[in-house]
Amino acid sequence: MPEQVKVFQNIVDLEVSPEATTQNIVSTTSTTKAVISDIDAINLGRGATLEQDGHVLQTSNNDGSLQLNKSILVDNNSTVSFKFPLRPSTGLKGLFFCNGSEGLNTFTTVNGYLNPEVKSVSETTGINIGTSGFVHVHGVTSTIKFYKLCAGVVTEYDEDGVETDEFSFGATNVHQMCTDGTYMYAISSASTVLRRHIDTGIHSDFSVTGGLYMPAHNQGSYTLHHNGKIYSKTSGGGNVMSYFTIPGPNDPAPTPIDINNVNLAVGGYSDGACVVTNTLGESYIVEQGTNYFTYYNISTGVVSKIQNGSQSSTEYGNGAFEAAPGVALIFGEHNDRLTVIDMNESPPAWTTSQYPNNPYSLGGNANTFGNQFGVAAGIVPIAPRKFSSYIAGVNITE
Repeated sequence: MPEQVKVFQNIVDLEVSPEATTQNIVSTTSTTKAVISDIDAINLGRGATLEQDGHVLQTSNNDGSLQLNKSILVDNNSTVSFKFPLRPSTGLKGLFFCNGSEGLNTFTTVNGYLNPEVKSVSETTGINIGTSGFVHVHGVTSTIKFYKLCAGVVTEYDEDGVETDEFSFGATNVHQMCTDGTYMYAISSASTVLRRHIDTGIHSDFSVTGGLYMPAHNQGSYTLHHNGKIYSKTSGGGNVMSYFTIPGPNDPAPTPIDINNVNLAVGGYSDGACVVTNTLGESYIVEQGTNYFTYYNISTGVVSKIQNGSQSSTEYGNGAFEAAPGVALIFGEHNDRLTVIDMNESPPAWTTSQYPNNPYSLGGNANTFGNQFGVAAGIVPIAPRKFSSYIAGVNITE
């Protein structure tokens, strides 16, 4: 029975279909057997499994790696393989930060609900206080980063919620920021917009002519981007929103346009606002407040107000983000509230839940969000799955 030491697989950055798929590692026949003694694989993704004839032997680690726990005897007519789950082309990625006991948490989606993952830092002061944020996919490396704003200081986190950088945006009185996918923006005065390239860090601030309604800190509303324009509103009770077109390198300073409409007022406090685009391609700015929620049709300019309030007194921050096409999820201070507004329905479908029924009751206790929080979240493209592996053992011929 000849035995031969063999490297069964030695591959680097092999791209795998986003569909659920299987890749065979070792297959024996009626006259061959094998022993696999070493497997070292990376970038398999979460949920990938090592299987033998349909039986799961191991599951990949949270970082997508897999190292063999013990040798595998591969008998006649047997197959050992990697099995990869479905990997969608886009997904929800988010970071929630607050001044309550919850601290810092990353989340993703599981069966349509928000689900806290491994990272959770319980600090009530310092790094966890923030009022605005966004998620960004690096243009070159495709790595996912979260950015959080707190009183003009921006903190960068990796996909697992680990801090990787911190820098000043250029002013201490900025409390809301947004992104167009290349730059981050914040309004520092009625006539000044801060702009910083996300990947290079280079500033290219610019001025506007006229005045902007910049977000307040206490009871503040939002700064949002959509399709080359920036929209801003001062507070939950305000009924004016201003917007302008982002200028090119040689363009003159833009002049903001004000939308003055009583339907923009959502109550004393704003839980947050975000831009959503439904499955019909219609885009809206959706804001949830203490007494009402409003939605502004960006194409038609029509503002609608619905008397569904959150009862929240979210004093500082923006807890809103688009979780699926046309669906806004908005955190609120009142009993750790979560409101869902689905703009795919007409009229919009509105649901709200609070502790203990909030699917994102992180610590299992009411009032752990606090009154100052923010979220860096949204739908992002998921990079193609490319894994590397080294697999060795003994091949046996009968």
